[in-house]
Amino acid sequence: MMPFPWFINNVYDRFTSETLVHGVVSSILEWNGLKIDFMGLVEEDWMDTLGTVDKNDIKYIDYVELRDKGADLGIALTHMRWRNGIRLASKSKAHAWRGPVPHRSGIGWTLRRRETSRVLPG
Repeated sequence: MMPFPWFINNVYDRFTSETLVHGVVSSILEWNGLKIDFMGLVEEDWMDTLGTVDKNDIKYIDYVELRDKGADLGIALTHMRWRNGIRLASKSKAHAWRGPVPHRSGIGWTLRRRETSRVLPG
């Protein structure tokens, strides 16, 4: 097992209020004067694939509802299908997302100018 922590911001144990697998909620790093927020997100359907976790024992928070923590740049490390990555980009403040999606990986970039955003597969 790798010693690197899981980033998981939106799934909690309903009884202990801890994140699933005791994951790190997010990590804000400062680099060259920028505050960068790394967060781990999953889609709700992902929980159906967990063989050892009862879905009734966990609390899922829609990733779009998570709020900005004052970072200059938000990067989401995700486990979700491409269409949900597009939803994340268009309805949240994430600037980029990297996701292992079923049968393919990709990086999505959200370019924001004024009130519009555009998603670019990377």
